[in-house]
Amino acid sequence: MQKALQKTKGLKESSIAVFGNAKTGHVTLAGQIESQDQDDIAVAAAKQVQGVTSVSSKLTLREQGGG
Repeated sequence: MQKALQKTKGLKESSIAVFGNAKTGHVTLAGQIESQDQDDIAVAAAKQVQGVTSVSSKLTLREQGGG
């Protein structure tokens, strides 16, 4: 699953951790992303992995440097 996300266009710079339950096929994505688009891309990519039945996203937008 982690490799599938790393290979997905638009997610190369993100730091996403994957937590899965092999019995139920449920996957949770956590970490920080640069944009809302990355959330949508990550969830869609996770759903394409064989054996995954549902995906929850706990991804948060990374704070842009203040100043």
